[in-house]
Amino acid sequence: MSTKYRWAQTEIGWDGTWQVLSSKPPLTDQGRYEEAEPLYQRALAICERSPGAMHPDTCTILNNLAGLYDKQGRHAEASSLYQRAQAISEKT
Repeated sequence: MSTKYRWAQTEIGWDGTWQVLSSKPPLTDQGRYEEAEPLYQRALAICERSPGAMHPDTCTILNNLAGLYDKQGRHAEASSLYQRAQAISEKT
C-alpha cells in the first residue's frame, strides 16, 4: 500500500471511503455517482483535518470530487472545487 494514504487507512479503515480513493476504475468512471459523492466528501473532510487543507492530497480529492460534479452536470459546484484545488496547487 502507498504510504501516501496510510493516514486515511489509519483513520477510516477499510470501508467505502478508502475504496473510493483506491478503486480501479474509480466509482465515478463506473457511473456510480450516488455512491461516490458521499465517499469523496468524507475523504475531503478527513483530509482537510489531517494532513491539512493545503496539502496536495486535499488537492487531489478536490479535483476528483469536481470531476464527479462535472460528470453530473453540476458545473458551478465543480468550478468552485477546481478553483480551490488550483489555489492549493499553486501554493505547494
